[in-house]
Amino acid sequence: TVSPCLKIWIIKMVNNKTDHNNFDLTLSEKILSRINQGSTSETKIKVREIPSFENKSIINMSENGFYRKFNLKTAQNCLKHFTDRVDLEDYGIREGENITLSRGELEKIGLYLLPLVSVGILNGGAATSYTDSLKNSSFNSSLFDSCREEFEVLRSIYKNSPKGITPAYINSSNSHGASFIELKMRSFLLKIEQYKNKIADEEFLYPLFQMTSMQTDRALSDAYKKYKNSSYLKDLINRTETDITSVLTEIQPLTAAFTHSSEGFPRKIFKNEENEMLLLPGGHGQNFAVLKEIYKKLLKNGKKFVYLGNVDNIGFNIDLCEVALLALTGSEAGFDFAVKTPVDVKGGVLVIDESGKFNCGDIGASVSKEHISEAEKQGKSILFNCATGLFNLEFRVRNIDRIIDSLPLRISDQEKESGRYSQAEQISWEVISLLDDFIIFGVNKYKRFLSSKLLMENMLISRPECCCSYFREHSESSFNKISENLNRGLTEILSGEMQMENKNNIWRPVINNSGSNL
Repeated sequence: TVSPCLKIWIIKMVNNKTDHNNFDLTLSEKILSRINQGSTSETKIKVREIPSFENKSIINMSENGFYRKFNLKTAQNCLKHFTDRVDLEDYGIREGENITLSRGELEKIGLYLLPLVSVGILNGGAATSYTDSLKNSSFNSSLFDSCREEFEVLRSIYKNSPKGITPAYINSSNSHGASFIELKMRSFLLKIEQYKNKIADEEFLYPLFQMTSMQTDRALSDAYKKYKNSSYLKDLINRTETDITSVLTEIQPLTAAFTHSSEGFPRKIFKNEENEMLLLPGGHGQNFAVLKEIYKKLLKNGKKFVYLGNVDNIGFNIDLCEVALLALTGSEAGFDFAVKTPVDVKGGVLVIDESGKFNCGDIGASVSKEHISEAEKQGKSILFNCATGLFNLEFRVRNIDRIIDSLPLRISDQEKESGRYSQAEQISWEVISLLDDFIIFGVNKYKRFLSSKLLMENMLISRPECCCSYFREHSESSFNKISENLNRGLTEILSGEMQMENKNNIWRPVINNSGSNL
């Protein structure tokens, strides 16, 4: 438990040094108590196997020409729970009691389910790692040195901004592109317009919800007000009569950072060189508790599926094929995983633990870095978590308290500009170990996982001139090929999913024949 002296010190720190509205003292006390009582999950997941796309339990959707076979009666019964507008006998190829559906047919079925889908954005905190010089330089030091000037420009503008409203990409002209959240809003609006044109002119309630933090909520709210007139959104908002900028929101509390493991036990509250606390969100896994009432509200208002994902992934958008697969199987959830590349260093990997169950463990916090490095040296194909999950909302709400109580609390050491400390987090995707019936979607990284955990990753995706210049001199670098593939993926997403075109080295919304933006 927290000593009276420590409690007095925390209160003084909060009142004198920190905005007390940003800090949850009670939660910090509970976490520190759990840590010092040894009830956190500091031990790594015991890995029995690292599965690949060849595992029969994984649906490999990464290649063109994807199709899936179902028992017709079972699939139709599952689908009727969500909609009576679709008769599966109008689709696919019949083989006795089975039916085979292509990706295109699954997407058509998924479109009928679109009004039942809501997308949840995990904004988290102010992205302490994103513009951190130490983290970015360690990513690839020589590339960082070549891009330092551009990095410092972006850092000076966006260091204190929520990542979601920072540019998702940099144009070839060096101008800054649409924000991560503008792209997600545009993608959803385009699908809503498609539904209204092809199926029915219905009202779309609560298309988006989010978890913010006390550090980011005001800035996000102010940005959304401006997004009503965004060149990427305004015409679509008017044509679909859907105010995508009205987002259901709950705020994640901030908790204190704790001392580094090198300082021994018991752990204490971390203090930086200015004798101030470092306040951090407690991981995206807190969404189950923070968003609990939103999940209930969505279900009450007719939603049946919720997507949940990190804001910084350009590829995190609704995949109608995935929605159809979840509905046709009646599964509890589905999760995106892609083959890990050298740039995928911060996040989780798919493993089979000692009990034989699938799990997702963050590298370092849950699965040892050495274990992953050794597997890569052996040439094993490792599946990296894309931080995208699709959930059956009825199951989610029915089991929310069990999930909240059972999700592990992880503590990991950090070394950043603010010092050496430890951070306690709950990781959303460890929920996999708590489920019985779920789907692992094996996806194409360059279509579904263009993630910018660090600003240097954003540059790899965007390939501004500083990156291109570096790679002209280091063409044999493995990062060059990855960067080319990431940039190709960005181009495909912007031109396809987002219906944009590159004019004069700037990505802009396509203009239709009536003069409106698409």
